[in-house]
Amino acid sequence: RTTGNAAPKEIENHFSVDFPGMKCEDIQSHDELRSALKKRLSSTLSGCHSCNLKTVAVPGCESKANQRPKRAIDTTVEVLFSLVVFKDMNSSSSEDNVEEKNEAVLFQMQYAVSTGEFMISLHGINTTARRSSLQHLFSKVTCSIGSVPSSDGKRCGEYLVVTFHSFIFLFIYLSIYLVIY
Repeated sequence: RTTGNAAPKEIENHFSVDFPGMKCEDIQSHDELRSALKKRLSSTLSGCHSCNLKTVAVPGCESKANQRPKRAIDTTVEVLFSLVVFKDMNSSSSEDNVEEKNEAVLFQMQYAVSTGEFMISLHGINTTARRSSLQHLFSKVTCSIGSVPSSDGKRCGEYLVVTFHSFIFLFIYLSIYLVIY
């Protein structure tokens, strides 16, 4: 059983975004796409020093052997990525709230994509994300030691810890209480 709320150690957000005009052939290496995305995220989330790009995937473009030729009209690439927002251990602020920082990150991402500012560059060719394409797929919370994810997985709760010594103390206290009254 958990009691109260505890601040999460980190929150990993999973996103999907579409880049119209981009083809699988434009992505010559996974590292190149990761680097371009990391550069864009750094610019978009300039105030977030405790945000890291974790995973990048391009469904349908991962394996050249399994690729089927797409029609000429279908030149949109969906990019899946995860971004981790974590507690900055070097921060002097005692109010380094991961949940608040995460909300700000979600807002900044939505704003950048919806206003057409979320653009990546591959081989000198700039490609802007489709304005309505950002999807926040899900979040995964990692809790600090001594706390566990809540049943909905969105928060952390602290365990009610009963140790042997606290049990003995409670037993003695109740015994004295019963003798006195």
